[in-house]
Amino acid sequence: MTGLLSTGVPARAQPPVAYLGVYTRGNANVLDAQNLILGLTVARVVENSPAAAAGLREGDILLEVDGRALREPRQLEDWIETRPVGAPLVFRVERDRRVIEVEARTVARVGEPPPAGPRERFVERRLLGFEFRSPTPETNARLEIAPREGIEVVRLAEASPLAEAGLAEGDVIDRIDGETIHSPERFLALLEAKEDEGRVALRIAEAGGRSRVERVELHRPDREMTKFRVPLVVRYERERDRSEFSMLLGLFSRKRLNRTVAYRVLWFIGWETGESGALLIGAERD
Repeated sequence: MTGLLSTGVPARAQPPVAYLGVYTRGNANVLDAQNLILGLTVARVVENSPAAAAGLREGDILLEVDGRALREPRQLEDWIETRPVGAPLVFRVERDRRVIEVEARTVARVGEPPPAGPRERFVERRLLGFEFRSPTPETNARLEIAPREGIEVVRLAEASPLAEAGLAEGDVIDRIDGETIHSPERFLALLEAKEDEGRVALRIAEAGGRSRVERVELHRPDREMTKFRVPLVVRYERERDRSEFSMLLGLFSRKRLNRTVAYRVLWFIGWETGESGALLIGAERD
């Protein structure tokens, strides 16, 4: 009979799952002291969804939901799942440099959730040198770690400390110094806080609930002179893609910008050198 188990005990009806119809991404992808934007950026609003009916738009920044600050997509997903279907969700939204309030009401999800789009990738360049993303639910189940936990290694820089420690593409890291990684954004924040310590202990999840711990030395770039100046005699400045050297009140100067170098002698003699690109395989000729 419908609704009965083989033992004759009535089956418990599964509670409906709330559905809003909005896809978001965090604003902490780039490790940059100038990156002060909080909240979640709306990447997509599903047509005819509750989010669309409420007026949410692609590019909106969701600052809060029901008074709770948002920094990671997982926070919004978890909150929606804990709220009853049809309950109001009040968002503080930044749009066109103004802050507005938007109220949305979820509906019960019908059928299987739509397939997710491409998983967002993250890059860490300064301390570990690798590209990563959130694991799939299937990967988390296989490794017996909680849903939405951990990060999956996608690509390693040639000199990445992770490669030296034995990590490889496809490994899933679920702890950093004993702290659970709930999202890529959370991992970036935890890693940045460990910079002064010089090393971290990473737990790598393995099939069957097993794991191993790798202690990794953080990358320490070699120090080099970036500025040197003797007034009226010598001036030297160096940045990543630019350098400048001059002497004797500028009677001789050398400037480099990317792959071009410009020289000047005695104020009126000058020339530039650069790569012609003639040996670039596949380059088109004019």
